[in-house]
Amino acid sequence: MPVTAATAMMTVEEFRRLPESDTHIVELHHGEVVRMTRPKKLHYDCTHGIHDALSPQARKLGLAAREFTFRPMQEHELRVAGFAWVNPVRWRQTDLDDNLHGSPEFVVEAVSPSNTADELQELKHLYLRTGCLEYWTVYPKLLQVEVATRAGASVYEINGHIDSVVIPDFRIAVRDIFED
Repeated sequence: MPVTAATAMMTVEEFRRLPESDTHIVELHHGEVVRMTRPKKLHYDCTHGIHDALSPQARKLGLAAREFTFRPMQEHELRVAGFAWVNPVRWRQTDLDDNLHGSPEFVVEAVSPSNTADELQELKHLYLRTGCLEYWTVYPKLLQVEVATRAGASVYEINGHIDSVVIPDFRIAVRDIFED
């Protein structure tokens, strides 16, 4: 019987020593390097409305950022969220030469054609298990947003409004997520 050597899982520190890519976003998933194409306009449009709605309050509420890099798991995960909000206390405690440990409290991901249902479920569960309190999956083709918390999930249609359970006084019309 042939014996194959197991490939060691890459750590975040090893991953950081890799050369950067001009054409792809590279993340570390379960100790493996994963190349992804850079987001297209539709992805940016979906996170832009949320970012703009939070910007006036961002300084007093915490950090609100697009394309936010963080470490949901200590050694073998380095991910990039389409949009994230981090509590100001946690953000101040983050090492200047590192990334946030654990998931941001609030994460938004816009679904791309390349995403599979399994990937979307895995992301949601990983983030909710590692510190995320509110996870939004934005479906641009359906004009819907699924809002998931540890207590469950709700789907919001184009004419609805979403009130965050995590970010104080943050409310957004679903329509504003999809319109320029």
